[in-house]
Amino acid sequence: MYCLLYFILNLASLNAKLVPSHEVVEVGSSILLNCSITGSPVDLIVWKKDNKPISIDSSEHGMRFLAKDLLHLESIRKSHRGMYQCFAYNDYESVQASSQLIIGDDPPEFKETFKSQLLKPGPALSLKCVAAGNPLPQITWTLDGFLIPEGLGVCFGDFVTKVSDQFWLVYVF
Repeated sequence: MYCLLYFILNLASLNAKLVPSHEVVEVGSSILLNCSITGSPVDLIVWKKDNKPISIDSSEHGMRFLAKDLLHLESIRKSHRGMYQCFAYNDYESVQASSQLIIGDDPPEFKETFKSQLLKPGPALSLKCVAAGNPLPQITWTLDGFLIPEGLGVCFGDFVTKVSDQFWLVYVF
């Protein structure tokens, strides 16, 4: 009877908290995610990103476990954006906590450009470039270092599209 009573008294309900719970970070910075578990016993802690397990050997992805409850993200890159979760388990229950990581300013970059062309006067020409960044980049078209004005047969167009959780701005000249 004493053993059973001792076991029941040493069993405390599990609770989980992931700190920070919501964070905006800049590319190149780092962040420490702390999975704080209260209660006992804690038999296992599992980490996931976007509902996929994070392996202990994730250092090539810029993720490193400092302890079973501490995940360090080094040199933040776009691929670190997402939802992080920690799960704590014992034989009687499981709990989870989550943290959303958002990438702040993201330097502009060209995703697609056109090839240089040499044309004779007369035929129509259409050029396309795709740029991504946060905030969305602004594109200007130049010829020999001078801004190309719209009008007199010159038309510009743009639209925004979403590719893999990233907004791309497509410009057409």
